[in-house]
Amino acid sequence: MTRAAALLFALAACGDNLAAVPDATPAAVRPEHSSSIVATADAIYVVNADADSVSVLDPATRSLVAEILLAGAAPAPAADGSYTPGVLPRALALSPDGATLYVTGMRSGMLYAIDVASHDVRSVAVGSEPVGVAVAPDGATVFVACAQDDKVVA
Repeated sequence: MTRAAALLFALAACGDNLAAVPDATPAAVRPEHSSSIVATADAIYVVNADADSVSVLDPATRSLVAEILLAGAAPAPAADGSYTPGVLPRALALSPDGATLYVTGMRSGMLYAIDVASHDVRSVAVGSEPVGVAVAPDGATVFVACAQDDKVVA
């Protein structure tokens, strides 16, 4: 399946006004690429930057399965009315075995590892403004691009 077909499939899963893609099989998981959305045969993962979370969608029913909060609490407006997410998730990548979803937290400076089966979240500090993530083909190393530090952390 081409990237365009996979994107169409992902968009169809999100919008009720789009026609379903019959017998569509998402493109193979590409851990060497990060994005704000990752689609597999079983799930579609989407970062919610303003909500400090990742949504898990069922591609067959086009419904929300879970919303995984990356912060201690959901962001809320401050007393002065300003609204500032604490994590600001930016990009995600799935491990080659499909068991772990990695998410960069641009504002928190963290890399989050979500267990796909249990939705448990672990995190590690990686640097200032992590914006991209990639996983080595063997799954042994995760690479994070940190914008403010002008470096890639392994």
